[in-house]
Amino acid sequence: MTNSDTLTKILKWGIYISLFLPLVIFSQYLSPFHFGKVILFRSIVEIMAIFYILLILINKKYRPKWTLILISFSIFTALYIFSGVVGNNFYRSFWGSLERMGGIFSFIHYWIYFIILTSIIKSKEDWHKVLKLSVFVGFLSILFGYGQKLRLGDFFVGWQHGERVIGTIGNPALFAGYLLFILYLSLFFLLKKETPANQKGFFAVVFILGIPIILMTAVRGSILALFGSLFLLALFYVITSKNKKLKISLAAILVLFIIFTSLIFINKNKPWVENTDWLRRITTISIESSTAQTRLWSWDSAIRGWKDKPVFGWGPENFSVLHMKYFHAGHFTHIGSETIWDRAHNTLINTLATMGIVGLLSYLFLLFSIFYFLIKEFKLKRISKATFGVFSAMLIAYIFHNLFIFDTFANYFLFFITMGYINFIGGTRYYSKKEEPEQNKVPSILLILILLAGAILLIYQLNIKPAKANYACTRAILIGRSGQVEKALNKYDEALKYNTKQGAYEIRHKLAKFAIEVAEDSKRRDKTINYAPVLNYAIDQVENNIKDYPDDTIPHLYIGRMYILMGDLEKEAYTKAKQHIREAVEINKTNPRIWYELGQAQLSAGEEEGSYQSFKTALELNPKVATSWWFTGIAAYQANHYQEALEYIEKARELGYSEYKNNIVDIMRMVKIYEKNEKYYQVVQGYELAVNEQPSNPQLYASLAAAYAKIGDYQKAIMAAQKAAEIDPSFQEEAQKFINIINSQ
Repeated sequence: MTNSDTLTKILKWGIYISLFLPLVIFSQYLSPFHFGKVILFRSIVEIMAIFYILLILINKKYRPKWTLILISFSIFTALYIFSGVVGNNFYRSFWGSLERMGGIFSFIHYWIYFIILTSIIKSKEDWHKVLKLSVFVGFLSILFGYGQKLRLGDFFVGWQHGERVIGTIGNPALFAGYLLFILYLSLFFLLKKETPANQKGFFAVVFILGIPIILMTAVRGSILALFGSLFLLALFYVITSKNKKLKISLAAILVLFIIFTSLIFINKNKPWVENTDWLRRITTISIESSTAQTRLWSWDSAIRGWKDKPVFGWGPENFSVLHMKYFHAGHFTHIGSETIWDRAHNTLINTLATMGIVGLLSYLFLLFSIFYFLIKEFKLKRISKATFGVFSAMLIAYIFHNLFIFDTFANYFLFFITMGYINFIGGTRYYSKKEEPEQNKVPSILLILILLAGAILLIYQLNIKPAKANYACTRAILIGRSGQVEKALNKYDEALKYNTKQGAYEIRHKLAKFAIEVAEDSKRRDKTINYAPVLNYAIDQVENNIKDYPDDTIPHLYIGRMYILMGDLEKEAYTKAKQHIREAVEINKTNPRIWYELGQAQLSAGEEEGSYQSFKTALELNPKVATSWWFTGIAAYQANHYQEALEYIEKARELGYSEYKNNIVDIMRMVKIYEKNEKYYQVVQGYELAVNEQPSNPQLYASLAAAYAKIGDYQKAIMAAQKAAEIDPSFQEEAQKFINIINSQ
C-alpha cells in the first residue's frame, strides 16, 4: 500500500465517521442539539485537513478539481468571510452564537470539508456508500423521533418538547428540513434499478416511516415542500415516461392527491381535520396568522436593514442587530414574547440582509450551478431519469423549505453532501485535468509534526475549551437551582476562566440570570444573604458583553435589571440602571419590553411621572397588548393619574388580561385604583379575589366587610367582619363595633 492509499483510506474513514454527526446530542450542555455536532465536526475536519495537506503534497491527483460548483461555492465562502470583515460586527460574524454554532469560523470548515469530500470520494461506489450511510443515519434519527412521540423514556431527549417531534436535530422545522434530504435519498435508491432488492426493502421502510415523522413536525412549509415536490416529480415521470402503465398509475395518483387535498380544505372545520395537528396547521395557513405575521415583520426588518448596507450587508450572524434597529412592535404580545430574532426565517432574505446583494447573487449562482449540472447531464443522457428527477425535486423542496426557515449544521451538512454528489456526476468530466502518475513521496516528518501540533492546539483552544466552559456553565445552572449560591458562583467563575470566544456571551448572561434570581429570592423571602457581591460580579462580567457587542440590547437590559435590584444597597444604582436601559432604548426604540424596563427603573427611583410616560410609550407602540394597558394603569396610579389609571386597567381586563387574579400585589393595586375612583362594586370584587388568595388574612376580610357596607350588602359585611374576628381574635372588638353600627342603621 502506497502512502497515498494510506492517507486516502484515513480520509475516507474520517468522512464516514462524520456522517454520524447528525445523531450527536450533548444533552448536558447549552444548545444540546447544535453545540456538540459542530464541535465534533470542526475537530474532525481539522484532523482530516492534516492528512489532506500531506496527501496533496505527495499526489497531485487529489488536489481540488475546480468545477463550476466548487468555484461558485468558493466564491460564496469568500464573500461570506468578506461581508463579515466589512459588516457591522466582525467578532459576532466570526464566532456566531452558541445557539446556532454558525459564523465564519464554522463555515470555513464546511468549505474545507467539501473540498476533501469531493477530492477523496471519486467513484460511484464510494459516493453511494456516503449517501446510503447518510440515509441509515437519517433512519436512526427517524426512530429517535418515534421515541420522542411515544415518550419511551429519557433516552429520547426532547420528548418534553410537546406534540411536535424534533428528532436529533432539536427543532421541528430544522428536523423537517433534514428529513427532506433523507426521504429523497431513500427514494433515489428505491428508484435505481441497480439497488439490490434487500436494500430496496430498507429504503422503502425509511421512506414509509419518514413520511409520518415529517408530518409530526407539523411544519407547514416543509410539508408543502415535500408533497409539492413529490407532485412535480410524479408529473415529470408522467410527461417523460414511455411506460404507459406507469403514466396511467402516476396520473391516477396525482388526481387522487388533488381530490384528497381538496377534501382536506373543504372539511377544514370538521373534527377529523381539526384534531389532527398537521392537517389543522396546513388548513389554517393564513397571512393573518401570528406565525405568518412574525415572518412578514422579520422580512420587512431585513429589507429595511439591507437598504442601509445594500452591497455587502451587515455581515453573517448580525441579523439580530438590524432586527433590533428595525424592530416591529407586533412581535411583542406579552412578557416572554420572542423579540430577539437572529435569523430572518427566509434564507434568501437573510442572505440579502447579512451579505448584501453581492452575497445573494453568489448564493443564487451556487444554486444555478447545481441545477446546471443536473440539466446538462440529463440532456446528454449521462444520468438516469431517477437521478435527475429525484435530485431536482429534492433541491426544489429544500429551497422552498428555506423560504420559511434557515440552515443549521445538519441541514447544511446534507446539502453540501448532496451538492458534492451532483458535483461528482456532472463536474469532474469537464473540469478535471490530466492526472499525473503517482509519486510515492514520503511526507516530511517536520511538516507532519508542525501540522499535528497546529491541529492539536486549534482543537483544544477552539473546540475542547468551549466544551469545557459550556459544561461548567450547565453544572452552575443545576447547582444554582439547588440553592447552593456560593458553589454555583464558583462554577460560573470556572466556566468564564476558560476565556473562550465561543459561548462566553451566553455564559455571562446565564450568570446574570442567576444573580437576578438570587437577589429577587432574597428580597422576596427577606433572607439575610448578602447578594451584592453576586450582582457586582455578574455586572462586571456582562460589561464584557457590551464591549464585544456594543449594539446589543440584552447586556444593557441585564445590567439595568441588576442595578435596579442594587437600588437599596447603592446610592447611584438607579441612575446606572436608567443609563443602561436608555442605551438599550437607543438601540431598539420600538420594543415595548425595553420601555417596560425603563419604566420599572424610573419607578424604583421614585420618578413616577417618568415611569408613567415610559409605560405609556410601550402601550402606544402596540395597543393590542393587554399587559401594556395593565402596567400603564398601575404606573398612572403611582403618578396620581387616578382617572387614567381606571381607564387603562379596565381596557386591560376587557382585552383579557387576567394574570392579576393569582397575584395579591396586583389585586391590591387594582383595588386601590377602584377605591380612588369610588367604584365600590369593583372594590368588592377585588377584595373577594384577595381573600381567595390569602384566606387566613384577617385584614383582607375586614376591608372586604367595609366594602360590602359601602354597596349596602350588610349581611355579607357582617359575615366578613365575623370571619376577620374568627381568624384573629384581636379584631373582635373592632368587628363588634362595626356590626353594631350596621345594625343601628
